[in-house]
Amino acid sequence: MKPSRSTSDQIRLEQVRLLYHNSTTSILLSFFGGLLLCWTQQSVIPHTVLATWLTLFIVVYIVRIFLIFQYQRNNIAHHSPDRWHNRFVITTYIVAGLWGAASLFLFPQHSYPHQAIFFIIITGMTASAVSALSPSLTTVIGFLSLALLPLIGKLVFIGTAESYFLAILVLVFWLVNLFNAKKINSSIHDNIQLRLQGMEREEILSTSEERYRHIFNNAPLGIFHYDTNAVVIDANDTFIDIIEGDREFVIGFNMLTMMQDQKMLQVVKKVFKTGEGYFEGDYKTITSGKTTPIRIFFKAIKSADETIIGGVGIVEDFTERKRSEQQIEYHATYD
Repeated sequence: MKPSRSTSDQIRLEQVRLLYHNSTTSILLSFFGGLLLCWTQQSVIPHTVLATWLTLFIVVYIVRIFLIFQYQRNNIAHHSPDRWHNRFVITTYIVAGLWGAASLFLFPQHSYPHQAIFFIIITGMTASAVSALSPSLTTVIGFLSLALLPLIGKLVFIGTAESYFLAILVLVFWLVNLFNAKKINSSIHDNIQLRLQGMEREEILSTSEERYRHIFNNAPLGIFHYDTNAVVIDANDTFIDIIEGDREFVIGFNMLTMMQDQKMLQVVKKVFKTGEGYFEGDYKTITSGKTTPIRIFFKAIKSADETIIGGVGIVEDFTERKRSEQQIEYHATYD
């Protein structure tokens, strides 16, 4: 049996899964944003520069899409999440570096309309990528920094009052996105942790229930459960055998309204007053009419506020013990 992963490893694994699962839409938007940027800047930027940047841009995005396809197709990341995370980080940083290079080489310094288009594309692209990259704080911080800091440097280098103002706006935009990315990352981390804890509790509960069911079904004593209305809701096979009854009849049997043995009925009523009861003696079952010497222990099940929410009964058939006692008495009397 393989040892279970630690919580930190499971969180890491889920973060990597979210990176690959959530990034497809962001990658496609960023890709079309790059194409749109080159198309809108072709009248103010040399075509050689545009073609070089666009070629590198397309190659990197093809690699990213292929990487995501491999991850989803092979489903082998469970064995090496760090390796797949590093691959994702490297390709993301390369893309961010290309967007940063665009700020240096594709920025239309002397055309305000084209500058506006440039700002819209790059800020829209970075903002849309934040939520997709936030499962990994390293990835999102590196992406935002590599994509936006060169633009801030370019605006400062231009040296005009307008460029300084724009540089401050981009700086604020960068800081706000970093702050939002950290909040989203923290929320994702907490949600993953809560979900893992919930799964762990469910697994523990399932194991506990399976263990209880095994004990319940294989106990040498008869065991039955009843609800607040004294209706039998579950019983093991031993109990069914003791009373020689039918399971379909036993499940749903109301001890308060269907019980014919008055002594037993009084014990059942007492249970709902005191929380426990005991019966020992001959009991004639309704289903078979057989009289069986039995001993029954009743115990109420209570909630945290001591309210009775049901109960359990444990039944022992001491027919053999009674027969032995009769034989001993017989031999003691007649031998």
